[in-house]
Amino acid sequence: MRRVGLQWVPFSLLYGTFVVVITDGTMFLERGQRGIVPCPLPQPEDVDAMYWYFGSTSDTSILISYFLGRVAPQNGIPEGVYDIDNEFNLVIENVTASKEGTYYFKLKPHLLSMKEGQIEVCDKVSPRHPYPTVIGCNQDHDADTCEVRVRHDSTVRTLTCVMEQVKPAVELRWIHVFRDRFLELKASTAVRPVVLPAYTGSSMRNNTYSTSASIQVPSVHGDAECVCEAIGVAVGNGTRTRVYITGAFGHANTNGKVLLERGQRGIVPCPPIKSSKFSPEIVVAMYWYYGSISRTSLLISHFLGRVAPQNGIPEGVYDIDNEFNLVVKNVTASNEGTYYFQLKPYLKMVEAGQVEVCDKVSPNQPYPTIIGCDPDIHDAETCQVRVWNDSTVQNLTCVMEQVKPAVDLRWILVFWGGWRDLNAYPTIERSLRKKNTYSTSVTVQVTVADDEEVYVCEAMGVVVGKGTRMKVRFTKSHLTTATYEEVQSSINPGTMLVLANEVPPTASKPDELCVPLIALWVGFSISVILNVIVFVCSGHMYRKRKLNGDNSASNMQPYNKVPTTSSSDHNTESNV
Repeated sequence: MRRVGLQWVPFSLLYGTFVVVITDGTMFLERGQRGIVPCPLPQPEDVDAMYWYFGSTSDTSILISYFLGRVAPQNGIPEGVYDIDNEFNLVIENVTASKEGTYYFKLKPHLLSMKEGQIEVCDKVSPRHPYPTVIGCNQDHDADTCEVRVRHDSTVRTLTCVMEQVKPAVELRWIHVFRDRFLELKASTAVRPVVLPAYTGSSMRNNTYSTSASIQVPSVHGDAECVCEAIGVAVGNGTRTRVYITGAFGHANTNGKVLLERGQRGIVPCPPIKSSKFSPEIVVAMYWYYGSISRTSLLISHFLGRVAPQNGIPEGVYDIDNEFNLVVKNVTASNEGTYYFQLKPYLKMVEAGQVEVCDKVSPNQPYPTIIGCDPDIHDAETCQVRVWNDSTVQNLTCVMEQVKPAVDLRWILVFWGGWRDLNAYPTIERSLRKKNTYSTSVTVQVTVADDEEVYVCEAMGVVVGKGTRMKVRFTKSHLTTATYEEVQSSINPGTMLVLANEVPPTASKPDELCVPLIALWVGFSISVILNVIVFVCSGHMYRKRKLNGDNSASNMQPYNKVPTTSSSDHNTESNV
């Protein structure tokens, strides 16, 4: 038989495609895989016999033997359960939880005395997913990255990281990642043994452990990054999940009702699991209904690990997560109503209950809108209203439109040293532009007296969290009383300014100058027209006389001079 020398590696021994892990003198073999328990003794040149035992070195505990080249199972153990390879290692063809324990061996070299030893073996169960799971984190990017959306008004956020059904239990820790450094966070950790019912057929995950680690992260402006790191034999050198925390409008619970943001992914919590009355590991079946507990109202079911939509509902509309919450993939107005559930724990009675759900519509902008108020480019929560210098009162109207449920609006006067509520009664109307939403408005008449006074419109309600507000400041505009000459002199700086009460009586006014000019223009136009008419008529008469003169020229006689007598008795001649 050909012998191959055994090379000892302190932490791992590589055999083909299988990795054997040794930690603190204990060897870990992967459950459900082929495992090798190595013989730690130096290889002699020739071996006559080799015996492997489990639990003790008695004859009834022998598993398999090697004698002069022949390998044989012992104590009724069938072929194919154990084997001894060329290096006298014990081969376990299928590692199970029952294979955990102490293995003993006896090796008899040729012409040498018997050598003995023992090895501690534990079965190892690796996680289903190589990375830790962060509850409520959307894995939309890389396999080791997820995103948590927090409410814009949240002050703290609880992050829970879990790694379930592994063996041995892993250690979890949280790290806050900054731009230039890392900070390990103090986490609340828990390790819980997992014992599954025999009828589930989940022997591969039975007798394992689930570890959880929770932290509270204060909300910050902008995005943040945290890392959940798992350390332990079950995950090899360690693995981690990156969590990006971003701001968003999430779901809320008020007066026993769960509010889900319309158009977003919504979660209807399972009260028995949320209150820790039952552990998710002992749940056999879960059923979610809408409207009533009837077969036709069943939305989705979870039975022995299998999730299935019911009553013809297509895949992707609803889902049930690891904590048996109902997941609504896209919340609409039609999802509002009463949801019923039936939860069946192992060896316990069915737990039934209901959850009231309302859809929520957040405002397009987080602050109330003041009609006729110009936004301040430096402060998003402030606007300015321009009023005339002589104005004493002003109407201010504050609105918040297309939200659900409706908000409450109120006006507050803030002055130096204090503030007070103003008497104003809001009006709530159904919005016509967005279905099943509401618009709230409130108008108040205020006195414009002091520039230091600030009026604030405050919105309160679920859709705005702890409340949001808009500040209103007044800017006064001065009316002008300048005369025509003042305006002209302001345009032409070289002219002299004449006050209105010092205008001389001969000063020309715009209206007095316009009348003579108009009369002069009309007279000139009429004279031009008359001259044209006279010219045309004269030409016509001239042509007519010329024609008559040509016809009578032959009949004309020479004229004689006729003497006349003037008053001065002088003789004058007159041409006739």
